[in-house]
Amino acid sequence: MRKPAAKRVQVEDLSDEQYVQAALDAFLGKRSSPGQFRQQSTLDPARALSPEERDALDAVGMLPDARTAADAEAARTDALHVFFHVFESALTTAEVARQLGKNPSRIRQRVREGSLLALEANGEMRLPALQFHRKAEVPGLGKVLRALPPGIDTLEALSWFTAPTPDLADGDAKPRSPRDYLLQTGDAAPVIGIAEGLARGEAG
Repeated sequence: MRKPAAKRVQVEDLSDEQYVQAALDAFLGKRSSPGQFRQQSTLDPARALSPEERDALDAVGMLPDARTAADAEAARTDALHVFFHVFESALTTAEVARQLGKNPSRIRQRVREGSLLALEANGEMRLPALQFHRKAEVPGLGKVLRALPPGIDTLEALSWFTAPTPDLADGDAKPRSPRDYLLQTGDAAPVIGIAEGLARGEAG
Protein backbone atom coordinates (compact mmCIF):
# COMPACT_ATOMS: atom_id res chain seq x y z
CA MET A 1 0.00 0.00 0.00
CA ARG A 2 1.39 3.37 -1.01
CA LYS A 3 2.20 5.70 1.85
CA PRO A 4 0.35 9.03 1.61
CA ALA A 5 2.52 12.07 0.91
CA ALA A 6 3.48 14.12 3.93
CA LYS A 7 1.30 17.18 4.39
CA ARG A 8 3.15 20.44 3.92
CA VAL A 9 3.07 22.52 7.07
CA GLN A 10 1.94 26.06 6.40
CA VAL A 11 2.19 27.62 9.85
CA GLU A 12 4.81 30.31 10.31
CA ASP A 13 5.23 30.13 14.06
CA LEU A 14 6.36 26.87 15.64
CA SER A 15 7.04 26.01 19.23
CA ASP A 16 10.57 24.93 20.09
CA GLU A 17 9.39 21.32 20.21
CA GLN A 18 7.80 21.56 16.77
CA TYR A 19 10.87 23.26 15.33
CA VAL A 20 13.16 20.55 16.69
CA GLN A 21 10.87 17.86 15.31
CA ALA A 22 10.89 19.52 11.89
CA ALA A 23 14.69 19.69 11.94
CA LEU A 24 14.85 16.04 12.99
CA ASP A 25 12.53 15.04 10.15
CA ALA A 26 14.85 16.76 7.69
CA PHE A 27 17.89 15.15 9.27
CA LEU A 28 16.31 11.72 8.86
CA GLY A 29 15.58 12.41 5.20
CA LYS A 30 11.84 12.95 5.43
CA ARG A 31 9.86 15.38 3.32
CA SER A 32 9.55 18.19 5.83
CA SER A 33 12.45 20.62 6.02
CA PRO A 34 13.28 23.26 8.65
CA GLY A 35 13.79 25.65 5.72
CA GLN A 36 10.01 25.74 5.35
CA PHE A 37 9.57 27.26 8.76
CA ARG A 38 10.29 30.55 10.43
CA GLN A 39 11.38 30.90 14.03
CA GLN A 40 8.84 31.61 16.73
CA SER A 41 7.36 35.10 16.80
CA THR A 42 9.10 35.65 20.13
CA LEU A 43 12.39 35.51 18.22
CA ASP A 44 11.22 38.06 15.67
CA PRO A 45 12.57 41.54 16.57
CA ALA A 46 9.44 43.14 15.14
CA ARG A 47 7.41 41.42 17.87
CA ALA A 48 9.91 40.75 20.63
CA LEU A 49 11.34 44.28 20.92
CA SER A 50 9.58 47.45 21.97
CA PRO A 51 9.34 50.30 19.42
CA GLU A 52 11.95 52.22 21.42
CA GLU A 53 14.36 49.26 21.33
CA ARG A 54 13.86 48.79 17.61
CA ASP A 55 14.44 52.51 16.97
CA ALA A 56 17.64 52.44 19.01
CA LEU A 57 18.98 49.45 17.07
CA ASP A 58 17.91 50.98 13.77
CA ALA A 59 19.73 54.23 14.58
CA VAL A 60 23.06 52.43 14.82
CA GLY A 61 22.40 50.10 11.90
CA MET A 62 22.01 47.00 14.04
CA LEU A 63 18.36 46.17 13.49
CA PRO A 64 18.12 42.61 12.16
CA ASP A 65 16.76 42.34 8.64
CA ALA A 66 15.38 39.45 6.60
CA ARG A 67 18.90 38.24 5.78
CA THR A 68 19.85 38.28 9.45
CA ALA A 69 16.77 36.25 10.34
CA ALA A 70 17.50 33.74 7.56
CA ASP A 71 21.12 33.37 8.69
CA ALA A 72 20.01 32.90 12.28
CA GLU A 73 17.50 30.22 11.28
CA ALA A 74 20.11 28.42 9.17
CA ALA A 75 22.55 28.49 12.07
CA ARG A 76 19.89 27.19 14.44
CA THR A 77 19.07 24.32 12.09
CA ASP A 78 22.73 23.49 11.57
CA ALA A 79 23.26 23.38 15.32
CA LEU A 80 20.35 20.98 15.69
CA HIS A 81 21.72 18.74 12.96
CA VAL A 82 25.09 18.65 14.72
CA PHE A 83 23.29 17.57 17.89
CA PHE A 84 21.37 14.88 16.02
CA HIS A 85 24.53 13.55 14.36
CA VAL A 86 26.50 13.39 17.60
CA PHE A 87 23.57 11.89 19.51
CA GLU A 88 22.89 9.28 16.83
CA SER A 89 26.50 8.07 16.87
CA ALA A 90 26.87 8.30 20.66
CA LEU A 91 26.97 5.35 23.05
CA THR A 92 24.44 4.43 25.69
CA THR A 93 25.43 4.31 29.35
CA ALA A 94 25.27 0.51 29.23
CA GLU A 95 27.53 0.34 26.17
CA VAL A 96 30.15 2.59 27.78
CA ALA A 97 29.98 0.60 31.00
CA ARG A 98 30.64 -2.64 29.11
CA GLN A 99 33.53 -1.14 27.17
CA LEU A 100 35.21 0.27 30.27
CA GLY A 101 34.36 -2.64 32.54
CA LYS A 102 32.44 -0.40 34.92
CA ASN A 103 29.01 -0.35 36.50
CA PRO A 104 26.50 1.88 34.65
CA SER A 105 25.96 3.82 37.88
CA ARG A 106 29.66 4.75 37.85
CA ILE A 107 29.34 6.07 34.30
CA ARG A 108 26.38 8.22 35.31
CA GLN A 109 28.34 9.48 38.30
CA ARG A 110 31.22 10.51 36.05
CA VAL A 111 28.82 12.42 33.81
CA ARG A 112 27.51 14.28 36.87
CA GLU A 113 31.01 15.13 38.06
CA GLY A 114 32.02 16.33 34.59
CA SER A 115 34.67 13.75 33.74
CA LEU A 116 32.60 12.36 30.84
CA LEU A 117 30.49 14.28 28.33
CA ALA A 118 26.89 13.30 27.69
CA LEU A 119 23.87 14.44 25.71
CA GLU A 120 20.28 13.87 26.76
CA ALA A 121 17.09 13.73 24.69
CA ASN A 122 13.68 12.41 25.63
CA GLY A 123 15.08 11.13 28.91
CA GLU A 124 17.80 9.10 27.19
CA MET A 125 21.43 9.84 27.97
CA ARG A 126 24.19 9.06 25.47
CA LEU A 127 27.92 9.65 25.56
CA PRO A 128 29.63 11.01 22.41
CA ALA A 129 31.81 8.32 20.88
CA LEU A 130 34.79 10.64 20.32
CA GLN A 131 35.61 10.30 24.01
CA PHE A 132 36.65 6.70 23.36
CA HIS A 133 39.10 4.88 21.11
CA ARG A 134 39.30 1.16 20.50
CA LYS A 135 36.86 0.46 23.33
CA ALA A 136 38.92 2.46 25.83
CA GLU A 137 38.69 5.96 27.20
CA VAL A 138 40.96 8.57 25.60
CA PRO A 139 43.97 8.87 27.96
CA GLY A 140 43.61 11.67 30.49
CA LEU A 141 40.07 12.49 29.35
CA GLY A 142 38.54 12.86 32.80
CA LYS A 143 41.18 15.28 34.09
CA VAL A 144 41.01 17.35 30.91
CA LEU A 145 37.22 17.66 30.99
CA ARG A 146 37.20 18.64 34.66
CA ALA A 147 39.64 21.45 33.84
CA LEU A 148 37.25 23.04 31.32
CA PRO A 149 35.03 25.98 32.34
CA PRO A 150 32.21 24.89 34.67
CA GLY A 151 28.92 24.42 32.89
CA ILE A 152 30.41 24.33 29.40
CA ASP A 153 27.99 22.97 26.81
CA THR A 154 28.68 19.38 25.76
CA LEU A 155 28.84 20.17 22.04
CA GLU A 156 31.08 23.17 22.69
CA ALA A 157 33.42 21.02 24.78
CA LEU A 158 33.41 18.31 22.12
CA SER A 159 34.17 20.85 19.41
CA TRP A 160 37.15 22.15 21.40
CA PHE A 161 38.31 18.60 22.10
CA THR A 162 38.43 17.71 18.40
CA ALA A 163 39.65 21.01 16.90
CA PRO A 164 43.35 21.22 15.89
CA THR A 165 45.37 23.90 17.71
CA PRO A 166 48.93 25.12 17.14
CA ASP A 167 49.45 24.88 20.91
CA LEU A 168 49.60 21.09 20.47
CA ALA A 169 51.54 20.96 17.20
CA ASP A 170 53.64 17.92 16.34
CA GLY A 171 57.31 17.89 15.34
CA ASP A 172 56.43 19.15 11.87
CA ALA A 173 54.50 22.11 13.35
CA LYS A 174 51.19 20.53 12.29
CA PRO A 175 48.37 21.49 14.68
CA ARG A 176 46.75 18.65 16.61
CA SER A 177 43.46 18.47 18.44
CA PRO A 178 43.46 17.75 22.18
CA ARG A 179 41.98 14.33 21.35
CA ASP A 180 44.70 13.46 18.84
CA TYR A 181 47.40 14.76 21.15
CA LEU A 182 46.19 12.60 24.02
CA LEU A 183 45.92 9.52 21.81
CA GLN A 184 49.39 10.04 20.36
CA THR A 185 51.28 11.05 23.49
CA GLY A 186 49.20 10.07 26.52
CA ASP A 187 50.45 13.28 28.16
CA ALA A 188 47.48 15.15 29.58
CA ALA A 189 49.39 18.02 31.22
CA PRO A 190 49.58 20.38 28.19
CA VAL A 191 45.92 19.78 27.34
CA ILE A 192 44.88 20.38 30.94
CA GLY A 193 46.83 23.64 30.84
CA ILE A 194 44.90 24.80 27.78
CA ALA A 195 41.59 23.77 29.37
CA GLU A 196 42.45 25.66 32.55
CA GLY A 197 43.26 28.71 30.41
CA LEU A 198 39.78 28.53 28.91
CA ALA A 199 38.33 28.37 32.41
CA ARG A 200 40.24 31.59 33.22
CA GLY A 201 38.77 33.21 30.14
CA GLU A 202 41.87 32.96 27.97
CA ALA A 203 41.60 32.20 24.25
CA GLY A 204 42.24 28.60 23.37
